[in-house]
Amino acid sequence: MLQVSKELSVSQIDNESVVLDAVSGKYFGLNPTARRIFEVLQSTGSEELTIKTLVTEFAVEEDRLRKDVTAFAELLVAKGLARRV
Repeated sequence: MLQVSKELSVSQIDNESVVLDAVSGKYFGLNPTARRIFEVLQSTGSEELTIKTLVTEFAVEEDRLRKDVTAFAELLVAKGLARRV
């Protein structure tokens, strides 16, 4: 399971979303695809459920989506925006 920090706020600026970490003061830009992955990860807390949800939304092979979701989740953890529970 993945727990996204509750200290994050997301804002939309043009076609990009910005995630602000209130603790560190750092912000991160997300393109529309990354924004959707972030939203689903945040609501489900599960990479597997995120993949199952998004495979129906995006025209992409499940293996490719699995790699992208896993890489994105690892990036969130590495940046301190989420943690494994």
